[in-house]
Amino acid sequence: MKKTLVALAAMAATGAFAQVTIYGAVDLGLVNKKVDNAGTITKTTDLGDDRASTHGEGVSGGSRLGFSAAEDLGNGMKADVTVEMALFPSEKANYTGGSAMRVRQAWVGLTSGAGYLQLGRVYTPMWATQGSYDFGGGNNLYGWNGANSNSGNRQANAIHYTSPSFSGFQVLGMVGLGESVLDSSVAAGAAKSEKLDEVTSIGLSYRSGPLSANFAWEATKNHTFHDLTFADASGAALNANLQLVGVNAATTAPNASPDTVVTGLGVGYDLGVAKIAGVWSQMKIDNDTATDLAVVNKGISVGVPFGAANFFASISDSSNDAANQVKMSGYQLGVVYSLSKRTTAYAMMGDNKINNNTTNVKLTSTGFGIRHNF
Repeated sequence: MKKTLVALAAMAATGAFAQVTIYGAVDLGLVNKKVDNAGTITKTTDLGDDRASTHGEGVSGGSRLGFSAAEDLGNGMKADVTVEMALFPSEKANYTGGSAMRVRQAWVGLTSGAGYLQLGRVYTPMWATQGSYDFGGGNNLYGWNGANSNSGNRQANAIHYTSPSFSGFQVLGMVGLGESVLDSSVAAGAAKSEKLDEVTSIGLSYRSGPLSANFAWEATKNHTFHDLTFADASGAALNANLQLVGVNAATTAPNASPDTVVTGLGVGYDLGVAKIAGVWSQMKIDNDTATDLAVVNKGISVGVPFGAANFFASISDSSNDAANQVKMSGYQLGVVYSLSKRTTAYAMMGDNKINNNTTNVKLTSTGFGIRHNF
């Protein structure tokens, strides 16, 4: 249940009520992970698995705490704001050693007859195309790489626009202004007076009854490849020649922050007794003077409601076109059971296999836990 606080100070000063909604989720469960890297085995057992994500500790999804507010400006206009923090409830800090709270999204928005404008750290058009078609709920286990579009789910310093709906169609556009850190990690170590992660993105969504579809195109200058390093169960990165993208993925040391272009497509259909979705994406990487690279991801996800339970299953695979090609396949199975409107219990498992023609890596994981939304 979302709770509303009345800002008494604002009421006293203006004579009006200023309402702020507090919401969030705490997700904790027992997670077992095992990675067999050509015979070298690492195993971990965690409560919540904070190694899996910088966007909040959890198994079925990241834990979070958020604040939102809205104001009617009249004449069909509305202003709103959201600040949402990632939580790591079983730890004093997240796995990378930073704060126990981290920004997931933070933006101010304005709605009018011309559409919806957001400024801040927002979800990207590419996320709408890929992440929203995962019936596993974006869980933190191995196995689902269909939404691994090689694009961050969220973009900081962004201006995001969503058009009104026209016969089921909506247009999305986003410009990410990038971070004000100079890129000094380019080929040959030459400094370059450009910001990191400058993004231009457009998207198109369609909704008609049980059918939904999303398309997105995204170009990034000086892409830093956040959240894309495959690691063993302890969090240590796998060898560079086992990575789909990043330094040494193409066998020749590329620019650590190259320019990239991602194209993505997602389609879903609600059959009533089940939901089915498919996703596809391709990233093209311009490695300056080194070998260019392309990565393709594909996935199918199915969700089946049955009483208070929701079952899901998915299969997915990814590959690059490096000379020593890296391939990755995976699957997930799970069930989420509603104990109440706000509390769920879950059990799920997921596996990935990675190979580069000479080395095979197998990643296995299981998770059992409870999530409470408030």
